[in-house]
Amino acid sequence: MADLAVGAVGALIRKLAGRQLRSRGGVLPEEAQQFLIMQMKVVEEIIRELEKLPPDLFHEHVKIWAHKAIDVPYMTEDLLHDPNFLDHLDGMVREMIMVLNMVNELHRIYMGNPSFIRDSMVSGDPRLSDSYYRDSTELVGIDEPCCQLIKMLTEGQATTKQRMEVISIVGFAGLGKTSLAKLVYQKLKAQFDCAAFVSVSPEANMKAIFTDMLHQLDRESGSHAHEEITSDQTKLAAAETRTLLENKRYFIVIDDLWNIEDWNNILLSLPNNDCGSRVITTTRISDVAKACCSGRDEFIYQMKNLGDIYARRLFMKIFIGSEDSFPDAGLTKVVDDILNICGGMPLAIITVASLFGREVGAKEPLHEMANSLQSVWRKMMWYLNSGCEHHDLENLRNVVSLSYFHLSSNNVRACLRYLASCTQSHRIERRKWAKKWISNEFIPQGESQGTSDEEVATQYFGELINCNVIRPVKYDDSIEGDTYEFSCMMLYVLRLISHESHSVAFLSDSVMGNSDSEPWLPSDREWTTRLMSIQCSDNSESWLNNLSLFHVHSLTVHGFAKPILRKYLTYLRVLDIDGCNDLDNTDMDNICQMTLLKHLSLKKTQITALPPKVQELTRLETLDVSQNEITALPPEIGNLMSLKTLEVSRTELTALPPETGKLTSLKTLDVSRTQITALPPEIGDLTNLETLDVSRTKIKALPREIGGLTNLETLDARKTPLRELPKEFLRLLRLRSLLFGQSNLHEGVKLPAGSNQLRSVKVLSAIDSRECSTSVLEELCKLKELSDLAIVLHDGPNDKEKTDNLLVSIGKIPNLKSLTIYGDSHFTDPFQEKGSNSSDETPLEQDFNPSDETPASRCFPALKELKVPGRFVKVPGWIAQLTAVTILEIRVCRLDEEMKDLEILGNMTNLRGLVLSLLVALPRKQLTISSSAKFTSLEAFTFDCRAPWVTFEVGAMPRLKHLQLRLYAGPEGKIPSGIVHLTNLRKVSLRYLSQYTGSACISQTIDAMKEEAANHPNLITIFVNGAQEFFPFKETAVI
Repeated sequence: MADLAVGAVGALIRKLAGRQLRSRGGVLPEEAQQFLIMQMKVVEEIIRELEKLPPDLFHEHVKIWAHKAIDVPYMTEDLLHDPNFLDHLDGMVREMIMVLNMVNELHRIYMGNPSFIRDSMVSGDPRLSDSYYRDSTELVGIDEPCCQLIKMLTEGQATTKQRMEVISIVGFAGLGKTSLAKLVYQKLKAQFDCAAFVSVSPEANMKAIFTDMLHQLDRESGSHAHEEITSDQTKLAAAETRTLLENKRYFIVIDDLWNIEDWNNILLSLPNNDCGSRVITTTRISDVAKACCSGRDEFIYQMKNLGDIYARRLFMKIFIGSEDSFPDAGLTKVVDDILNICGGMPLAIITVASLFGREVGAKEPLHEMANSLQSVWRKMMWYLNSGCEHHDLENLRNVVSLSYFHLSSNNVRACLRYLASCTQSHRIERRKWAKKWISNEFIPQGESQGTSDEEVATQYFGELINCNVIRPVKYDDSIEGDTYEFSCMMLYVLRLISHESHSVAFLSDSVMGNSDSEPWLPSDREWTTRLMSIQCSDNSESWLNNLSLFHVHSLTVHGFAKPILRKYLTYLRVLDIDGCNDLDNTDMDNICQMTLLKHLSLKKTQITALPPKVQELTRLETLDVSQNEITALPPEIGNLMSLKTLEVSRTELTALPPETGKLTSLKTLDVSRTQITALPPEIGDLTNLETLDVSRTKIKALPREIGGLTNLETLDARKTPLRELPKEFLRLLRLRSLLFGQSNLHEGVKLPAGSNQLRSVKVLSAIDSRECSTSVLEELCKLKELSDLAIVLHDGPNDKEKTDNLLVSIGKIPNLKSLTIYGDSHFTDPFQEKGSNSSDETPLEQDFNPSDETPASRCFPALKELKVPGRFVKVPGWIAQLTAVTILEIRVCRLDEEMKDLEILGNMTNLRGLVLSLLVALPRKQLTISSSAKFTSLEAFTFDCRAPWVTFEVGAMPRLKHLQLRLYAGPEGKIPSGIVHLTNLRKVSLRYLSQYTGSACISQTIDAMKEEAANHPNLITIFVNGAQEFFPFKETAVI
């Protein structure tokens, strides 16, 4: 918690220095206030000393005084905000000074005596012990990754195979990176002149690394043994290693790399001697993996969680020594629950299965085993939920926690611990949690100089993703982007660290009401937890009655919130009751008394109106009432002068009150998916507004006062009736993202003349070629910063000139990287059968018939991504001129009989990803892809057609690694074939809707793909709606 307190005490010192304290007798004497500031600076230095040491290094009585020191800034700030502060100031100051003196004295006694600080509980990397590694015969699901890694090491042209190549294995802790590297090392090392397997660890000791490497290399090569290397001989050792390897074919595994600098130091010792040497690195850090492979993604192996089948087999093998499943349904249910918590992490499965093997007799009768298993599982779940330490999980905790302690700063670690206040089933929305970090002052002043707090928070999220601590959610339409999740074991470790440091408390029925363990309460301690997450039910009142939340600063509630809101929460800064359905309008009286609130989330509750008393929350910076039945905002909302974010999306709101214009601190306003028909003229007074989202509303026009939003950076008005922008819009010179139009109806927006003044725009969507004047279309080429553009084209008899003018103009934009084209036409496909519809269930857009002619001066020098979500009648010939494009998504009504359309696409020399949708009722002939179609760089190909009737001939798509087929209830027999000819294929994905499950075409396609995959020379992974199956190749390759 020391890392949190450093920011808190710093903020408090700034507040004390910036305000004059008053008591009933008048102003507090200047010398007394300065003395208080001076004492706080002493406490700040003490806390900075504490944050350098992990909590587990302290003896228990040292922890007690350490938490007293940490709590001083919070206690002092609470006193300053006490409602009776003016009446009791003198006594409070004396109390604060007494506490400060006590802390200083305790610091002198304890920190000056080394005996009160014990040696680290974890000596070295726990994975280096022999007990960590298991014999490869005990491991499950590792053969396929091993074969794939060997294939990566062996494939390539003869000249490439002679170069020294580096393969990097990357992934979260506990996925088996080291075990995989060790298995590959054992299989291949005999093929090399010399070999070494060395571990680096977070605190890299280059002296030890080179000593170990030289000893192994000398032993392998039969040379003399080296003496111990001294610290000043490290560079000499690197040079000696390089000399030793100069003319040898070597194989080296560098395990557990944590930073690029260590890799660069090791790389100096590895000569590129054209002897066919190989190096494997393992790391948790994505940027380190990229540095090892010089940015070549094809040489990075991303570790994945075990699939359900392998996870079950591994658990059963460790638990009872057999991979067979239990015949008992009750036992199977418990095992399923256990595996769901382990999340496919091999280390977690092995650890938990070993624990169950010790505590549950494998030879017991099934009904007795089921009872024992459930009892042990309930007890373990208590530990996982509460964050209390379980000694059998210590090794798992030590391995996973390395990622936490390696983060770049205490501030990032504090933010990560706070993320753990979510439940396992709750996703982490980046925007929401970034605002909560800011409201809790986790991003201190000074760090964000030159950038906004929001930008610093984004950097923090980037670091957590890069370190594989959190992972992006592969979301569907029901989940918003920028959404992340933890593995359950990472969540457990974070809660354990938070519990030890008393920084965040996690309470629930399962924690407080467990009969096998003593319930614990923060109020029973000599410290006070300021951040708390509580999961309540209608049975929670028994323990909630004894729970004091008096000093809590941040509270996240899941489930039932009513009993909690009745408590004394005077000092609360952050209240997140998202999804608490027991709340109603009467609860707002309690909430409006929390006058120190900075962040309030009432999202997905039963609250339907905000009372006038909401104006008393004068410190509020974030107010989220989205996804409620609210129909109006009270005029008093205009008194929330500190408000920076107002979110009312997905409500029944019909209008914004004029008083909204008083919110001059507002930076983000989200009224999307509401019933609003117009913005009030007072919107122009929000001069600090940066983001305005009015998408999916009924707004037909923007007020002229919109020009007053001089700091606006993002305006989202997609899927609204808005068709034209006022000329005052051109005053918004800081705009970066402009999103308009109804893409499904192929309707764009009309830009006003002079749009070239919007020089900061980077994202613009969608511009309608028919609506804009010729001069406006020509102005687009002057938007030098524009990188992402969507346009609407028309193919009527009078549209060609404007279409060409638009394409010519945007073709000159120097930084345009992504282009989306919507087409609008009344062209009828002659191949479409009468009365049939080439779509699935609903009518699609009109089909656009593009010209093959290339307008003059169109070059698109930087274009990397082209999307055609509308329907082209055919593939336009001019697409082949887009030589820089790497990603293409296109929907066409037909491919010509001579397959010239395929040749157009295949001649795009840099194309690496292609999504081709063929929108016909049924294809008339099989789509044949041969070597003549080229596709020399294509690595991923998605084919979407009612019948996946495609075949690949010898030499087709020579670099293709991933084939995806979208399946429908097509006719029998029209199935894909020839994937055995795709020489670099690694993965086949088959996806279809549940309504097509019984289709004969789909079952035939799946069977055919599995049969061909089994005969493929590569290891092929087949995914059927996400479920994976491996088809291993024979190990015949020699490096």
